Amino acid sequence: MNTDEAPLLGFAKLYKFETTFKENGVEHKYISNTDDVVMGGSGVEEGRRTELWRSIRCIGSGAFGSVWLQGRETSVGTLKKIRAVKIVLRGRTTAEGLRRELHSLIAVRDCDHLIRFFGWYESRESYFIAMEYAEHGDLNQYLKNSTTKPALRQIKEITYQILTGLVVLHGKNICHRDLKPQNVLITSLEPIHIKLADLEYPSVLRAQS
Repeated sequence: MNTDEAPLLGFAKLYKFETTFKENGVEHKYISNTDDVVMGGSGVEEGRRTELWRSIRCIGSGAFGSVWLQGRETSVGTLKKIRAVKIVLRGRTTAEGLRRELHSLIAVRDCDHLIRFFGWYESRESYFIAMEYAEHGDLNQYLKNSTTKPALRQIKEITYQILTGLVVLHGKNICHRDLKPQNVLITSLEPIHIKLADLEYPSVLRAQS
């Protein structure tokens, strides 16, 4: 990390994965007893475990970089848990832009209607943001692939869940700024459960005097 970036990203230190890049994937070391909480503190070995994650396929791309599906390798070589990893090229963002995105993801990571943030890591070329994978795609794909018109009850439920996510964001003084069907992800179909994603361009809401 560059010295001018350190103050901006220091607040996210507890969520940064201690990472080693390997030929067959990335290796993370945790100081935690849970699957998704990362604790900082280099040199602390008690309670530490190691996990190897392998890339499966690219599931999206844009001006920022790409999003990859990754699986956690078990002791017998099979892939168990999966996640989505957003790869942001350093030349496509700034330390301030990354700070805003990480700040927003951390602030709302416990909300049931916002995509869950697991942690982040970096290389010389890129930043990596690990998040929950929504296996049923986004709302835009869902509506295009549906053979029937959504029932009024389902429309109301989707709208309610979107508004619930926005209420949480606004309660943290965060404005999404890019809300569209492609950024409304579906984690369950029966019952339908949606989560807002892509806080790449959030802004801070300021109270008016």
